Formats: sequence, structure tokens, C-alpha cells
Amino acid sequence: MPEKPWSRMHVDHAINFLERNWLVVADAYTKYPCIHTTTSVSSKTTMDLIEEDFAQFGYPYTIMSDNATCFTSEEFQNYCKERSIIHLTRASYHPSTNGAAEHLIQTFQQALRKCSKIPKEALLAFSMQFRRTPTTSGYSPSELLKSCQLCTKIDILLPSPVHLAQSKLKRTTERDVLKTSNQFQVGDPCYALYFGPKKNQDLRWVPAIAVKKQGTRTFHVQVMPRGPIWRLHLEQLQLRYSSEDDQEPGDEEEPVSSSLAPSNNNSIPEYSCQYPRSTR
Repeated sequence: MPEKPWSRMHVDHAINFLERNWLVVADAYTKYPCIHTTTSVSSKTTMDLIEEDFAQFGYPYTIMSDNATCFTSEEFQNYCKERSIIHLTRASYHPSTNGAAEHLIQTFQQALRKCSKIPKEALLAFSMQFRRTPTTSGYSPSELLKSCQLCTKIDILLPSPVHLAQSKLKRTTERDVLKTSNQFQVGDPCYALYFGPKKNQDLRWVPAIAVKKQGTRTFHVQVMPRGPIWRLHLEQLQLRYSSEDDQEPGDEEEPVSSSLAPSNNNSIPEYSCQYPRSTR
């Protein structure tokens, strides 16, 4: 067994199968198949076909073949020498020496006999499925050679990794929005972020109360005790513990103002700026 993919190749011909000749190339390590239809089994045609495979995956270290004339010819020997490829031939009357190619020929012939498609379409379907099917190692020939799995019609029926990631992100976002929005209800005391003139760079939070919910992440809050109504995002609000000082006895409830933005008044209510305490 070779130590790396595409280092030892097995080649052979299937003669006069379905009124065609076939050149079979098999990688000994990954069992990756390359099958070509051909009208000739000459050395020149054989070299042209295997050169197409080598253009995709590179030259191997060794080529194993039988003793057919197209492989033992001087032309083919020179082809291998120019590319520093070691060419080995099997022993006479011992086909198992080139067993990888022999086994691939038997497998694809059985598959094409049972397929109702024309030979060209049947060959493409067989090649994709064979390259996609895991071997005894647990990995498919495509995974061993290209480090990626081929996508077939069955895989199209399953959600893609991109769609799974997008669905997971959407569910997480919806759950976070629901969890955050459920922390605030109309009438809850809170701290609201003040956007008026700043004397320093610190954020200023003022006590308020939620008076209206708009959407899932926006609230209308009224500054305590009788301040304006602001429309703020949940990220601009913090829960707070209510106290007796939030509203004086006898204060009447102020109607909801039509203004949905922070007041343009340069002053803020007459209370010290407060910072939100961490919620429990």
C-alpha cells in the first residue's frame, strides 16, 4: 500500500464492452477512478488519456499495468522516463498484481449493465457515486484525494452548512430578543440613557418608567417624576429597583406625550445622575 494519494496508479483496458473500448485508471491509495472511452488502444491514445488525469492531479511515482503492447512499447517507456515515472508490469498469468484496475473494471461493468441510461451518462453517474461512496477506511475516494466530499443529488435534499449556520444564528437572535424584551414590561421602573448636553464623557442614566412598548426592542419611557417621554432601544435601558422617591404622593399621572425623541431642552430634571445597578 502506498503512503500517499496518487503515488501509484493502476491502468488497464476493457476491450469491446458495450461496443466501446475503455481505459481504466485507479489510484492504489484512495481507489479514485478515472475511466475514459476510446476507439483505440494504441500507445499514443493511451498516453493522451492518462495525461488528462495527470494534468488534474499531477504525475505519480509509479504506474502498474499488464503486458499489453500499448504499455510495453518504446513510446510509452520513453513517456514514463521523461516524467521520472517508474513503470511496472504484472507477472504473466497473475492478474491480481494489477488488481486495483481489474477490480474497478468488474465494478463499473456491472454498474453499466444494470443502468438504463446511455453509456456516457451511465459512466458519469457511476464515477460520481463511486467517488462519493466511503471505502473501508471510512472516507470516500474524493475525501482522500481532494480532502472534500462531492455533493450529489441526495446531499442537495439536506440543508447545506451555510443554511444550518444561518438558521442557528436566526434562532439564537430571536431567543435573545425574546429574553431581553421579556425583562421589561409596561409600568416597570428602569434607568434611561440621557442624551442631553454632557459635562463629561461618562454616560448619564436617569430614573424612568416604561409606559409603552413598540415592537420587540423599543420602549417609550417617561422620565421620573414628571419628565418627558423618550423612545429608546432596549440597549439604552436598564432595570432598576423602585423606591418611594420615584413619585411624590398626590402626583397626577402625566398623559403620554407625542414626542418620541429625547427633549431638546438643555436642562435635565433636578436630581443627581444615577448609574444602573446590576440586575439579579
